[in-house]
Amino acid sequence: MQKLIERVRKNTFFSLFVLLFIVICFAIFVSFQLFAKNNPAPFPFHSKTQGATEEQKKIVLPEEQFRRYIDGIFTTEDKINLPLAAVTIDNIVDARPHSGIEKASLVYEALTEGGITRFLAIYALDEREIEEIGPVRSARDYFVDWAKEYDALYVHVGGSPQSLRKIYREKIFDLDQFYYSGYFWRSSQRLAPHNVYTSLELLKKAREKFSSKKLTPEQFEPWLFKEDLEEDKRPQEEKNLTIHYSTYNYEVGWKYDRTNNEYLRFGSQKPYLTASGEEIKAKNIIVQYVRTWVIDKAWRRKMEIVGEGEAVVFLDGKVYNGKWKKSEENIRTRFYDEQDKEIEFNAGPTWIEVVPTGTKITNN
Repeated sequence: MQKLIERVRKNTFFSLFVLLFIVICFAIFVSFQLFAKNNPAPFPFHSKTQGATEEQKKIVLPEEQFRRYIDGIFTTEDKINLPLAAVTIDNIVDARPHSGIEKASLVYEALTEGGITRFLAIYALDEREIEEIGPVRSARDYFVDWAKEYDALYVHVGGSPQSLRKIYREKIFDLDQFYYSGYFWRSSQRLAPHNVYTSLELLKKAREKFSSKKLTPEQFEPWLFKEDLEEDKRPQEEKNLTIHYSTYNYEVGWKYDRTNNEYLRFGSQKPYLTASGEEIKAKNIIVQYVRTWVIDKAWRRKMEIVGEGEAVVFLDGKVYNGKWKKSEENIRTRFYDEQDKEIEFNAGPTWIEVVPTGTKITNN
């Protein structure tokens, strides 16, 4: 009887040991999966897919082709993460037409004071010649925050007290015309303060000269990119967008060009031409709704751009209702559809229209 009890006891201990071993193995497996999910393989990929997420495997590129981080355009491996400059550009009526904004890889448009919008145009400092960019205007703290998402050189002419405190306190890598006027010029064809310009060449020289102020290269997570939708799959009906920021002069329109699969900008219901006579074109349009409020007697604004909120994305002639997410100040905002799947964008210029919650947009 004693031997039987001992055998049962041994079997019980063995069973417990086996169960404990299974639990530990399962815990290790779950931890590994969570780590892999939160630490995806670097982007973009060469022809190899080892370590790629399912989303990234769909966009593996042919041999020797890589997607540029900022806009998904095909390039060589040594140019996927070029230095960037984020330039604040004036948009009051007296500042139009603009110069060089049609050549930016990414543009934010957001309200400042008096219902006037302003742009933050982000440029890859590549081998192109952009002889005139501007008019360059003063900083706002939310523009500083967006420039931080890309670890870019922030270019401006002075700024609001809030933005200048942020730049000083956080040691933002910036180029202020008040202190570095040699990298800017004032046009005799415009009245101050809407007459300050720079060029891509001057920005590259500034980036090179002041690179010692910046200890690390540009570091940010790229969005997901894809090929354009085939023409026969694009919707036949026009899908256009109108945003009512404030007055008639700040009514923004985007019209879809099905043949070229891009959106053309309109202002006050007229084609929006730059100083060179070119139209402004974008492959993707994002409307990002953020909580906005006035913070001082000058009617300056504060925007809540950390957290999440509603977003509407226009690409391939289609409209996707979804949301934006940004868990902390120093990481990049990402965009998701209604199923909470991250949106894959077309390669090329993107415009982000940042609007206060409740802003009227027309989509037809």
